[in-house]
Amino acid sequence: MDEQRFDAALRALRAGTTRRAGLAGALGVLLGGAITSDVEGKQRKGDTTGTCSKTTCPDGCCDGTNCQRGTKDAACGTRGKACETCGSGKSCRNQQCRTKPCTAASCPNGCCSGTTCVTITSASACGTGGAACASCSCTAPICASGACVECASNADCSGATPVCDSGSCHALPWGNSALFGSFGQGNSNIATPYGVVVSADMLTAWVTDFGNNRIAIWTRLNTSSTSWSPSTQFGSGPANGDSNFNTPAGVFVSADTRTVWVADSQNHRIAVWIRPSTSSTVWSYSAQFGSYGSGNDNFSYPYGIFVSADTLTAWVADWWNNRIVVWTRPTMSSTTWSYSTQFGSSGSGNDNFSGPRGIAVSADTLSAWVADSGNSRIAVWTRTDATSTTWSPSTQFGSEGSGNDKFQGPFGVFVSADTLTTWVADTGNNRISVWTRSDATSTTWSPSTRFGTGPGSGDSNFYSPNGVFVSADTRTAWVADGQNSRISIWTDS
Repeated sequence: MDEQRFDAALRALRAGTTRRAGLAGALGVLLGGAITSDVEGKQRKGDTTGTCSKTTCPDGCCDGTNCQRGTKDAACGTRGKACETCGSGKSCRNQQCRTKPCTAASCPNGCCSGTTCVTITSASACGTGGAACASCSCTAPICASGACVECASNADCSGATPVCDSGSCHALPWGNSALFGSFGQGNSNIATPYGVVVSADMLTAWVTDFGNNRIAIWTRLNTSSTSWSPSTQFGSGPANGDSNFNTPAGVFVSADTRTVWVADSQNHRIAVWIRPSTSSTVWSYSAQFGSYGSGNDNFSYPYGIFVSADTLTAWVADWWNNRIVVWTRPTMSSTTWSYSTQFGSSGSGNDNFSGPRGIAVSADTLSAWVADSGNSRIAVWTRTDATSTTWSPSTQFGSEGSGNDKFQGPFGVFVSADTLTTWVADTGNNRISVWTRSDATSTTWSPSTRFGTGPGSGDSNFYSPNGVFVSADTRTAWVADGQNSRISIWTDS
């Protein structure tokens, strides 16, 4: 060996300044053989031919003539064997392709069946977040959102527990407590009632006896009684005289119960009746406003009526004209009502109506809920302040269908005093649908529950419910059960 070359290599080793490749070369000179390094930096001894084998790559795997560390998914192996590419679901661990473990990190949207991540869960493999897959039981047979539950929707429930709530089937919170009226023309009869209003003490009910062209008044002795009796009635027809009605629809009663406004639909007017005292059973015609047509001061089949607490403003659901018309009077003693403004027009857009039937207005008179029957929805309109005559669409909820969030031609609507709950007479679906929102500023309404089924004539059935009225404590609801010609009373248990 060249002595000068040996001395140079030795000096380089001692100085420690030689790069890895140079160091290998120097060692090769010192030891009299070739020492090279693989692409991963591992040394291979005796690799003078450019081959990769167990001898030249004992701690890695061979990728052709190259020795790899054997720790990567794309090149996995050891003892000089050919490198293996780990396929889907596997990873290189301890220089072997092994099935990946199933964990919360690797299976966030499914469950783990052994080492397998199941992302399409079922009753036989249910879970989420990388938890072990569970097999659902007969008491909780449905896998929904990664959990075994009794139900995922109301369609999974039936019988005495028809409502799905938080994965369990529950009984309806509302139950029928009483009925009064039956089809006919006598004092104790009702023919297709359309609207109903109940006094604050819950002892008197005013019913628009649509088919008998009259307002029928019923009473009970106390709030615990389920027995209602006919008290008196007023109006007759069908005719268009001051003391007549022709298919009266909506009805509204003042807080002091001495004034009644009636949407006299086929006479195309609002009729106002009064009595001298709260104990009197004698009602007299007082005033009327509106006449047939499409002008500002006209109606075409008015169906819904709502009056402000001060009795100075009336909102009318002008059915055939597809609008809400607002009328006012100057004082509580005045019998002169004048057109003020209107909102809505024919169509299905946000600012349209199609045959509006019922209306409810908030106590501050800034919001109005309209039973937009032809569009199968509740439309909510607002104004900026109580003096404004400009109303704008705010939101809407419901659409045509039979699901929990659907309506079929709703006729009546009632809103709680805090405006957080709405009861809807879902006429075509033969039920009362209850919707709620989180706070008074929210425009998002969600179905809460429902009660009644049909069409049918049993105590728990409705057949085309037209109107609904709810007590101030929101625990009792009176329903004008149209085709059953009765008032059905329900309580919230």
